Amino acid sequence: MRRDQWMPKTRGPFDASPREGLGRGGLLVPPRVGVSVRRPVRGLGLVLGPWPLLGLLMLGLVTGAHAASPSQEPANQAPRPPSRLEAFTMEPLEVPPLKLPAWLGEILGGTPEPQGARLPGWFPRLLGAQATAIDQWVLPFRSPYRDANSFKANGDDEITQTYGVYLGSRLTTSLQLYLDVEMFKGAAISNATGLGGLTNGDVVRQGAVNLSTDPYIARVYFRYVIPLSPATERVDRAMDHLPGQDPERRVEIKFGRLASTDDFDQNRYANSTRTQFMNWSLWNNSAWDYPADTRGFDQGIMVAWITPTWAFRGGSYQMPTFANGNTLDEHVWNARGDVVELTLQPRPDWGTVVRVLGYVNQARMGIYRAWLTYPSTRTTVPQSGRG
Repeated sequence: MRRDQWMPKTRGPFDASPREGLGRGGLLVPPRVGVSVRRPVRGLGLVLGPWPLLGLLMLGLVTGAHAASPSQEPANQAPRPPSRLEAFTMEPLEVPPLKLPAWLGEILGGTPEPQGARLPGWFPRLLGAQATAIDQWVLPFRSPYRDANSFKANGDDEITQTYGVYLGSRLTTSLQLYLDVEMFKGAAISNATGLGGLTNGDVVRQGAVNLSTDPYIARVYFRYVIPLSPATERVDRAMDHLPGQDPERRVEIKFGRLASTDDFDQNRYANSTRTQFMNWSLWNNSAWDYPADTRGFDQGIMVAWITPTWAFRGGSYQMPTFANGNTLDEHVWNARGDVVELTLQPRPDWGTVVRVLGYVNQARMGIYRAWLTYPSTRTTVPQSGRG
């Protein structure tokens, strides 16, 4: 027979459910359980024999099994309070995880807020942050030929550090704003000289520019999307990507301070020196002298026509005033870098992607004929996008 049928119907000051028995200090006070014990009737047992006792036992087993079935239990019945022994052998209650405020959770993790307390869409969201340290060293070696720009033969040990914080804001349903703040410290082995493919892609080739190690604005640009179809695709939260839905067929426009390598020459296997290959000859197409300042960023515009099976992109960016310079030329009609790229992927589930890229760089590069003919013009430094 069920135990709660023997419990008294009155409640004392310590009769409570397990949740009500928790005090301020978290002490579990066991509920008081009352059990009535009645004196057996000896005469009735002698007359009927053991069969009534066996019948009561079977009835109790059937009743207990019937009560243990969740489908037969009334939905509105209160839970059975545990016994004194069960109360002390209960597993400790799990501490609920720490919950951030709704507005802070939406900024940091993209957790949607209740509709009544939702932040405005234009409020900046944190899309990511990174900190990368790369340490490289080389042992001394014999070098019969040495020059000012040769690789140092006496050994070297250098470490680079990069830090970044990436923010995004959805101004309207079609217009987004992104802001990236970064900081770079350290140097490359041999002052980034003597190697055709630099072994540390995080290194900033300063050249004749003395850059500060203070935080700087890496990117600040707008992204405008024109939908061409009602079908959408999911976009996860990532660096310079707000989570949400993008049209599968769309026209995409970016303009502001950004990097041309953000949209062109995208290689899934070797496109980030911080998570993949570090050599400069691997994480970008070595044949593309992309326009950029000393740190690798630029100012310009990019327009793309994107479909599920193909995409066509075109961009125009400013060029630095001299090779590997940090000052961009304002005369965009005579000094700029233009690039176009066609991407073909017949089926989205195919891993093979075909990309055809072409570029033209115009800048103050000098005239090679004058370089050879007039020695006085040899002070002109040939132009280069990435130094």
